[in-house]
Amino acid sequence: MGAWKRPPPQEVLGVEETVRKLAQGEDLRRMVDCAIELGDPRTFDALKRLVYECPARNVKNQALVALFLLDRERARPVLLDVMADKDLKWVKWNTERQYIGKEAWQETAAIIGYMAAEAGWQEFLPWLLQALPDANRGWGPRYGIIRGIGRLGRGDRQAADAIRGVLTDRFTKEHGDSKAVAALAAGQVGDPALIPVLRPYLNHGYEPLKHNAALSLSLLDDRESAPVIRRWLTVVGDENYRGVAAEALGNLRDRDSVPALKAALQVEPFPWVREKTETALRKIESE
Repeated sequence: MGAWKRPPPQEVLGVEETVRKLAQGEDLRRMVDCAIELGDPRTFDALKRLVYECPARNVKNQALVALFLLDRERARPVLLDVMADKDLKWVKWNTERQYIGKEAWQETAAIIGYMAAEAGWQEFLPWLLQALPDANRGWGPRYGIIRGIGRLGRGDRQAADAIRGVLTDRFTKEHGDSKAVAALAAGQVGDPALIPVLRPYLNHGYEPLKHNAALSLSLLDDRESAPVIRRWLTVVGDENYRGVAAEALGNLRDRDSVPALKAALQVEPFPWVREKTETALRKIESE
């Protein structure tokens, strides 16, 4: 969601009119957008009521974003309270179908996880960890939950174990994209015990997964992976291999890769890959 905003409404109403319409349940999506554009703390309580009482997930999630944008610290306990409602007890969710309430909570937990990661709120991590095993019905929320765990879970063993669970299909038969997200999160949590789990993915057929595994192995200082990654510098037809390889080898400060990096730089046609290659050489040669 970028800066947590949608395009502004064509007409932004005043504070009093926005609060009145929020309270009366009129044109809610537009009124939440108006509140975001106004940035006025007088809309906070009306948005908070919407978070707890409106069952529509899109409105609820947009209202949570509005609270975060208005006042992070004031929103913090509200976001945590909503995230803690895993059993759907005190927040109103759409429960018309058997599973949809839980699915809505998982989606909301993923969005709150992004906010918590941006703000550095570690107390949200346990709820993300609780959400992960059940977040299988909707892959979008699952990706978000995994990303949140990666961004908040640095040095946390439970976070590392959860990422291991995704990479090893412990919770469910994982989609390739969820594994790709988890592969990147592995480097963020920083547990070297994940190295043997990541290494086989360097030979996987799905490029985003193998590329993220390489980046995480470099962040975990797995120098034994350098020869495999180094070969990607000569891959023809896909510059992403070469860019990932340069970045990973730079992270590893792998001196044995200097000749290969210099040779790659001489023939690389893509500016962004050249920049990563030059950065890698600077990192290595500054050691």
